[in-house]
Amino acid sequence: MEKKEIAAMIRKYNIVDNFDGRIRILNHHAVNEQIRQEIVAAKPEILAYLAEQREKVRAENKRKEDNFNAIPGVQELREARRQLAEFRRAFDRAFEQGDGRYPTKPNVDEEKLSQQYPAAVFALKVEYETGRSNCELSDIAQQAYDALREGENWKTVKAKYDAEKEKFVERHIWE
Repeated sequence: MEKKEIAAMIRKYNIVDNFDGRIRILNHHAVNEQIRQEIVAAKPEILAYLAEQREKVRAENKRKEDNFNAIPGVQELREARRQLAEFRRAFDRAFEQGDGRYPTKPNVDEEKLSQQYPAAVFALKVEYETGRSNCELSDIAQQAYDALREGENWKTVKAKYDAEKEKFVERHIWE
């Protein structure tokens, strides 16, 4: 079978990979015995096609993640914030236990890094805000995050993001 036929069969019958060498037909109401035999005969091709599609998605996500991490300062600022959060947790734990063994503060200057890498500050802010509880604000942040992952210029993305947030505020100012 050709890839087009395999793709059409997967879409039509909603075939998924069980990740254990088996496939599952979710649209089983549309499948009679003859169609089932055709699907079983094409099972290795279906599994290969699904694995190929998964690999394409994985490669695309890796490319996007690499684009995001290539923004100057993202890795450094993320690591500084991780170290400070770890310190705060350890400090709080020591304070609550009352044993007087406080951790040493990490030698990182988040404020200096933030001033040095404004693109990273914006990128990490947008990444964080994709999880907001307000769906509209989350969507605005998600659009900016996706644009950054696609490799767009951060200043252009920030201008669009700020404009969208301003429109949101104007629409909901009296709520």
